[in-house]
Amino acid sequence: MKRIIVVFYFSLALIACLPAQSATESDCGRNIEEILKLLKFKNRYESIQYIYKHKHTVFSQNESFQKEGFLNSFFQSVKGVPYSSPRAQSAPTISSGVMVKVKSMSEEEMEKYLERLNYTPVDAERDYKEFILTIRLNKERHLACIDAELEKGKQSEFAQKSVHYDFKAPLSSLFLSRISQLDFLDVVKGFILEGDNVLLPDFSSGTTYLKNSEL
Repeated sequence: MKRIIVVFYFSLALIACLPAQSATESDCGRNIEEILKLLKFKNRYESIQYIYKHKHTVFSQNESFQKEGFLNSFFQSVKGVPYSSPRAQSAPTISSGVMVKVKSMSEEEMEKYLERLNYTPVDAERDYKEFILTIRLNKERHLACIDAELEKGKQSEFAQKSVHYDFKAPLSSLFLSRISQLDFLDVVKGFILEGDNVLLPDFSSGTTYLKNSEL
């Protein structure tokens, strides 16, 4: 009889633990999703720097459809709506994936684009740093979730998905600076959560860290 009672209460204890474990896994899923958003702020910061640096060179020269698309997609990522210039409205319809030459963008058009964008490198740096501070506020919780995924190694779902660590400039290779989401989490752990970096490291420093951490 005593054995039956012990087994009964032990079973109840196991059942009670299951929801807690499920909730913890769910929390970690949300935490990691939040950490991965850091990549968006990093890429936005690098993209606006690129646009301002090359606004009177790259974008005022003969360009491909990709460069036009880069400006449009960046505008949408910041403002939430696509940028539609007079040139884009009058452009002929083309098949998806077909590369065509477009008229170069004048300095006046570029200034109008930046005026409507109303987002500068200073704004992007501020948002980037503020988000890093937000991540650090939940340091212990984020570290626990990252460590749980790192322990899984190649079995982690985040090891199967890749991301562009650096922003993808127009016409650059699709294969440049790609790492797994798990590696990105490892970099965040080493440089942001356990380190005191103000921003994430460049791709070279990040991959060097990853290689050394494997030793």
